[in-house]
Amino acid sequence: NERGERCTLLVRACLGEPHTTKTQMNEVLKPPERPDKRGPLSSVVAATLDEGGCVEHPEFIVYKDSQTLPQFAIYYRHEEECKCTHCWREVEHITLRVKNEDGIEVYFKCKTTTPLQRLMMAYCGRLQGKSVDDVRFVFDGVQIEGAQTPAQLDMEDGDIIDVYSKRAKRQRSSSGHINLKAEDEHGDVIWFKCKTTTSLLKLMHAYCNRQGMSMNNVRFMFHGVWIKETQTPAGLDMEDGDVIEVHVV
Repeated sequence: NERGERCTLLVRACLGEPHTTKTQMNEVLKPPERPDKRGPLSSVVAATLDEGGCVEHPEFIVYKDSQTLPQFAIYYRHEEECKCTHCWREVEHITLRVKNEDGIEVYFKCKTTTPLQRLMMAYCGRLQGKSVDDVRFVFDGVQIEGAQTPAQLDMEDGDIIDVYSKRAKRQRSSSGHINLKAEDEHGDVIWFKCKTTTSLLKLMHAYCNRQGMSMNNVRFMFHGVWIKETQTPAGLDMEDGDVIEVHVV
């Protein structure tokens, strides 16, 4: 100021995740228990009166020698891919293997809470002339959506994501019929001729009847994705001679 006096502002910042209390002020003197039951908290953020708390402004309260030292609270927000110790410890990281139709694998390390769209774009970025629209990513027989996360799909460290190239659209056969082969895990093949517009449930029943099996004990897969009973060869863009994989469950 004009007198030459100086004021030093001391700020104490809490870089952890604070506990917000809404108890009455006379109860705040006692430190609350940690959520993980590892003892009392060393600090809390007192909620304001508008939030149902006990103070006019948010205050960062530090417990020391049974005394409360009110200070203004500093709030912050974690950015995407934050590398602070809290985020790194709390968010699990796993390594996923992305395998193409030739069996070539690429490894990616990612957070279990990060959308898989980032992994898809990173994978396609390593392939010349490929975009996410040119391929399909499949996990456990189900096509992956970009907004899904490893946690939502119950992925674990070392799991494999299969990649299949999408085929170009083509003119349909004038006859409306194609020949498909159902191949089991031992390599045994049964051929079927069917209409491209007929539900594949008919083919599934025919296969199980020939093999003396129940529909409840087998699953049918095409290009890494489990086939639904209502789907048709045309809907799956099947061509003459395509292979339907048969898996016993």
